[in-house]
Amino acid sequence: MSTSPPPAWVELPDAVMDDGEISAKAKIVYWYLLRIADRRNRAPVSIGTIAQKMGLSASSKRTVRRWLNELTEAGWVDVVRRRSHNGAHLSSVYVVHATLPGLDRVSP
Repeated sequence: MSTSPPPAWVELPDAVMDDGEISAKAKIVYWYLLRIADRRNRAPVSIGTIAQKMGLSASSKRTVRRWLNELTEAGWVDVVRRRSHNGAHLSSVYVVHATLPGLDRVSP
């Protein structure tokens, strides 16, 4: 099964950009998740990979978790935790939302 490469650019929704409840770094994480998400807006990626793509060290996983928590608490991302058939942890899948419940999508 072949996968398509990520798009050359991804537009950050205005509602995310204007959300004053999340930090600029959390918005960058959101953008990265949106960039790698499949057609169902699901991004299966490890926290270590997110840290690496942001130019951070492997020891920065805690910081990335904090930014992901900002996104989940604000409702922009849901986390689906995965395990293998023998119970081992697998990378999580992040479901990226382009709008929040109650917000209407603004057309250009």
